[in-house]
Amino acid sequence: MAYVISCVSDKAGRGKTVLSQAIAVKLASVGASVKILDNDKAGGGNRRWAGLRIEKGISPLITVAMCDKVDDVVHQEVGYDYIVLDVDSFSNEFRSGMSRVSDLIIIITTAAGDDVKSTLEMAEYYDPGGRSGKVLICFNLVVSGVNDVDSARQRTNKFSHDVLSGFLPKNPEYALCRDRGHSLIEIEDPLLLERAEEIIDCVMSCIDEMRKLRLAEYYLDQPKTAKRFF
Repeated sequence: MAYVISCVSDKAGRGKTVLSQAIAVKLASVGASVKILDNDKAGGGNRRWAGLRIEKGISPLITVAMCDKVDDVVHQEVGYDYIVLDVDSFSNEFRSGMSRVSDLIIIITTAAGDDVKSTLEMAEYYDPGGRSGKVLICFNLVVSGVNDVDSARQRTNKFSHDVLSGFLPKNPEYALCRDRGHSLIEIEDPLLLERAEEIIDCVMSCIDEMRKLRLAEYYLDQPKTAKRFF
């Protein structure tokens, strides 16, 4: 059974797709089999991006598939270590069903007051009180400056949900990656690369903790008399 990492936001253009791509590339680069699932029928950004990687011979290649329903995620998991779910902001079905199928949910937001408020509400919806620790908040610079992000981070730190260190860059950098078939962690600009790697390294640490938690839950569910082979 694959680990499912979902990227979501309450608005379009916040960086869900570029973050999904970077996570997928990082996982694939360390030897994991990974697939991006996209439920945005109109956009097709992930499919174009994956096609560019094939066309230009950019490694690792990433499999991308469409997913119409939340319940289809289970069928798409077969043969993969990880599923990265890029969730359409306007899909009520996926947003309401994500908690059921996801091991980790990353909510991308700006530092604007209303966006932070709705993000915290969304985090509470998916993980009330942060009890499961499955929700991460990721800031971007789409309509905000670095100082705005720092202030918003202090505000969110008062709540029980984890916040990723660093922040996603502005939209022009997203486009630069997308149009070349690269992910943020393959970008040539040293400063942007450093910022992207900070976020992705933090995500990878959370994924490692997620894997340990599921493994622990698996063993706790086993009968006491069961033999374990290592």
